[in-house]
Amino acid sequence: MVKAAAQGDEIANEIIARAGKYLGIMVGNVIAVISPQMIIFGWGGCQSGDVLLSYTREAVRQRMSVLPIDKIQFSLAKLGNQAGLVGTAAWAARQSMHQRQIPRIQEEAIHP
Repeated sequence: MVKAAAQGDEIANEIIARAGKYLGIMVGNVIAVISPQMIIFGWGGCQSGDVLLSYTREAVRQRMSVLPIDKIQFSLAKLGNQAGLVGTAAWAARQSMHQRQIPRIQEEAIHP
């Protein structure tokens, strides 16, 4: 799709623009709720490079006139499609470590 848009295919470009618009609406909602300093995209859309991201940024700017959008960094994940998998594994490992520490902490609190 990205190659077709780059070669001037108007339909492909319209599809990417529309996807960026709706992604921008969703990202704008996230920004309004949690005010992040950075938004990292790490899914199949990373293959589109900055094409989809530029449409997404524009959609966010159009809808978020109250917050300083220019201070929020939009970035593509360096891990691309693997970002979600790696992030989930890291979260699971952290949760597992935390769960193992709770009984030890409770035991130490009971028997100092």
